[in-house]
Amino acid sequence: MLIQGAKESDWSRASLNTLALPGDTLWVDEGGASELEFAGGTYLRMADASKVELVALSPSAQFRGWTGSGTVHHADASLRGGGVRRQRRAD
Repeated sequence: MLIQGAKESDWSRASLNTLALPGDTLWVDEGGASELEFAGGTYLRMADASKVELVALSPSAQFRGWTGSGTVHHADASLRGGGVRRQRRAD
């Protein structure tokens, strides 16, 4: 995965636990996949050749998909043993 800071013109390789901030843009190369974890049990799984901009992180995660596809999962702690309450695929 590559990350471009809100005020940066260059892309950098993102590694495990890379800090991402509102305004940052994320790109997954062809043949790759990536998962981002947000507070509150929300996950964004990005497929290859996908580009997403982080709009906001608090109080809830908001992002804008530019290209590619991904799935948003929101775990609901009120479900016995956890689980997924909402699952949405963005193409």
